[in-house]
Amino acid sequence: MADNPEEEKKETSISEEEKKKQEIENANKEIVTIMPTMLDESEQGIEKEQDLSAIIPQGTNNDTSGSLELNSKEKELKSDGSLVLGTLTSDGEIENDKKIKELPQQINIAERKKEKDKYKGLSAEEVKKKKKKKLSKAGQKLQNRTSLLALLVIIGLGVFVYWFKNRATDEDFKPINLTVELGESLPVRKSAYVKPGIGTKVDELLYTIDTSEVNIEEVGDYSFTVTYNGITKTGTLSIVDTTPPELEVRNVTITEGTEFTPETFVSNCKDLSGCNYSFQNSNTVQENSSVGTHNIYIVATDAYDNKTTKQTTLIVENLGNKKVYTKETEFDFNTNYSLKETYELNFKANEDSTVLIRGIYTQVFKYQDSAKYDTALGTYSSDTTCETDDNNLEITCSKSISSVGSNYTEYNDIDSYLKKEGFTVK
Repeated sequence: MADNPEEEKKETSISEEEKKKQEIENANKEIVTIMPTMLDESEQGIEKEQDLSAIIPQGTNNDTSGSLELNSKEKELKSDGSLVLGTLTSDGEIENDKKIKELPQQINIAERKKEKDKYKGLSAEEVKKKKKKKLSKAGQKLQNRTSLLALLVIIGLGVFVYWFKNRATDEDFKPINLTVELGESLPVRKSAYVKPGIGTKVDELLYTIDTSEVNIEEVGDYSFTVTYNGITKTGTLSIVDTTPPELEVRNVTITEGTEFTPETFVSNCKDLSGCNYSFQNSNTVQENSSVGTHNIYIVATDAYDNKTTKQTTLIVENLGNKKVYTKETEFDFNTNYSLKETYELNFKANEDSTVLIRGIYTQVFKYQDSAKYDTALGTYSSDTTCETDDNNLEITCSKSISSVGSNYTEYNDIDSYLKKEGFTVK
């Protein structure tokens, strides 16, 4: 205890002053609570999101530290959470709280107000029902999404199972049905006959093709086999004829009244299925028998109805003076046939002489031995001017002529020549 009362009083006074100063410092210290609404410092955020009028600082009676905490006046606008970032001292410094790890989620006050207005004027029970209904819709939406996802999964599994059961394997090779034109060769490559089960290429060494049953010279459907790894499958190979005949025609000149047929105009025809001839117009003979020049259309048709049409010319001349000369030669063992020859000659009368204008020379070869006849067929079969009669063993050949002998054209010269050769006039 001090001997001097004044000094003791002075020390007590200094001590009280320090105590008051400390209290003032403590009073100036504030615990600053950063609300989520205070984090957005942009113009738009300040203008639209913050409603600082709803936030007031409130002290607590039990708070001996002199700190302040910011709270909202309206319960609905309160933060989802708040925390102390630090202590603001009277010197303007902030003492940080090292325990803070993350800030609370920012509150969208505008949305909060909008949500509050939805239930304005409703009772607590009605608000509860509406919120429950909203949660029910959200649950239904989630359930729909889940159902859709489950359906997609089921469909995906179904597609996978179908693909797995029907996927191609080595054993799934298939013979290819082929079509080959009559007269053409069969394909050499095995890839023309088989489609493999896996991939797009055929290993030529792995497949065995058997086409021994196919007749490429006859139209029809035939079977062939493909063998791989001990498995044999059958395919169909079709020989078809879709090629029209190759037809060559010639111009023909006849005298009035002479008969003509489609064959009269044909000089050559080639087709593996044979050629048949017809006029394009069924009334050709009736419409083109008059004297003059006519356009004639010849149609060549094969056995499978493939057609070729060619145009030619028919000239019909005046009949004039017609003479027929014949001569018959008896059977000759050297030639193995008897022969009948005929000249049908048409002459046109002039002032001074008669002139041959058209003629037909015909030969009929008649055989007695069928073997000799068959041999002769090989000689005349390609001659389109000849016709054969197998029943009578006869070959008849006819050709048009414009002169006789040494190019005689006058009647007297021709008449003398033919009579001298043994022909007689009918």
